[in-house]
Amino acid sequence: MIEDLAKKGNLVLVSGCLALAYPEKIENLKKKYGNIIAIGENFLSEEELKKVILNKAVDILTNKAFKDKKNRLILTGKEREIIEINRGCLGNCTYCATKLAIPGFYSYKSDEILSLIKEAYNRGAKEVFLTSQDTGAYGLDNRENILTLVRKINEWWGETDKRDFFIRIGMMNPNFVGKIIDELLEEMERGPFYRFIHLPLQSGSDFILKKMNRGYTFKDWLKIAKKVKEKGFTLATDIIVAYPGESEENFEETLKVFDLVDVDVVNISKFWPRPKTKAFEEWKRDKIDEKTAKRRAKILKEKFEERLKEINTKYLEKNKKKPVKVLFNEYDKKYNSLKGKDLYYKQVVVKIDENKAKNLLWKTKKVYLKDFSFNTFLAELID
Repeated sequence: MIEDLAKKGNLVLVSGCLALAYPEKIENLKKKYGNIIAIGENFLSEEELKKVILNKAVDILTNKAFKDKKNRLILTGKEREIIEINRGCLGNCTYCATKLAIPGFYSYKSDEILSLIKEAYNRGAKEVFLTSQDTGAYGLDNRENILTLVRKINEWWGETDKRDFFIRIGMMNPNFVGKIIDELLEEMERGPFYRFIHLPLQSGSDFILKKMNRGYTFKDWLKIAKKVKEKGFTLATDIIVAYPGESEENFEETLKVFDLVDVDVVNISKFWPRPKTKAFEEWKRDKIDEKTAKRRAKILKEKFEERLKEINTKYLEKNKKKPVKVLFNEYDKKYNSLKGKDLYYKQVVVKIDENKAKNLLWKTKKVYLKDFSFNTFLAELID
């Protein structure tokens, strides 16, 4: 796509981690066409971006040394603010190309993050996403952790007027949250947090987890996952199928996951080889053929969907006769549907005319849940 755009004489800006991980690919295209600028995945201000374009800079801008911290903690003024709490990752997974682009690690101070959350709240934001490559590793470089951050947020929350406002914590790896998960879940219940935990698994096989260098066992993950579900939180996870060397027995171990704990959301991906990674070398020696990879992904998806019906049936029965609060944040014109999330980050849809829906966007309303379709609950507004 970059080449196609450059051929037509366009000035092409290439962003994202892969521009930093594989700069030689961009350089080869630059030599050929000359009208390509790689800006890595820097967050440039509008003025800085203008300078890059006008000067037609040729050097790839990098943040490996995290010299541009000042540009990252900035609010947009929108109803949903996304706040990055740390840069980089403390893991060293064999398949990760992002590590090639961002090899370092840095956490923003909790007071800086809290100050932004306060500002977002005071400006009228309805939702804040706390995000990073691994929120579970937050603060481990400055004697803090995700628990201390949540506690500070709760202290502030106790002083507010508590209008409708929700915070979602992003993906956290099991090896960093195992020791604090009980306290973390309790603190999240006390504050404005969605009852939602994204805990990646990647494989149910210890053999494959070790090959991936994930730093935990399946039992470690399962222990945390069960605690999440015991609290009634929504549990999301990620699974990679067809990692190099994955046997049918290893795959069967992963399939058993859905029988052992109620997983509400799963992101299934087939292994994809990334050059320069250790897994890329393993793939060259011991790759799984595409037909097998597709079959395993299909079986896993079907198994998950089968269990999800049972999980959602229980959730519907539990909440069907009582009002459920939903923050509506999107309107789908194609289906005349107003979409939003409830406290447990379940997607809820209400059929409604577009004109009426306009007055309900980014507002919290009570609904009655009526039915569900896959991962979406169908509801009706309570007048």
